[in-house]
Amino acid sequence: MAEKTEKATPKKRDEAFAKGQVAKSMDLNGAVVLMAALLALSAFGPRMLDEMETAMLTVIQLVSRPEVVDQKGIGSLFMLVGKHVALGALPVVAVCMLAGFIVNVAQVKLRIKRKVLKPDPKRLNPISGFKQLFSPNSLVELAKNLVKIGLVGAIVAATLLPKLDELAAQSSCLRPEKR
Repeated sequence: MAEKTEKATPKKRDEAFAKGQVAKSMDLNGAVVLMAALLALSAFGPRMLDEMETAMLTVIQLVSRPEVVDQKGIGSLFMLVGKHVALGALPVVAVCMLAGFIVNVAQVKLRIKRKVLKPDPKRLNPISGFKQLFSPNSLVELAKNLVKIGLVGAIVAATLLPKLDELAAQSSCLRPEKR
């Protein structure tokens, strides 16, 4: 592969931008969204827990009645649980989406090109998609992502393992104010 020795001309940069070829870091996106998720979980975690607890207690109460456990009742039961889960998770999801949007805009500016949004039948070819999926580049990306997940998992494990007994004790007792 030949190395480029000269900088791209403004015309070439404009053509690349028009095709949607811009330099941006996916690692920065992932790191910022991960940090935003952790901050959002620390801020909204108790509310999420309360919503999930309400959903679980409501389901347990409703399932004890036979009319709820028929075909029509199960659908309404799933809708009720889905509503509580969505209400609990919505703040964290919104914070992650906002963080992802902001970091992308900060990297490439908010200039949308119509040519990039237009569907291209060449990109829908399953054979070329399969080749791209199993290319050496994608395997290297897979290895990098597995290392990142391993590092984050190791940090979480190192943080939580010393407190495992304390966490287990907290989960086994009921909160007195909720009885």
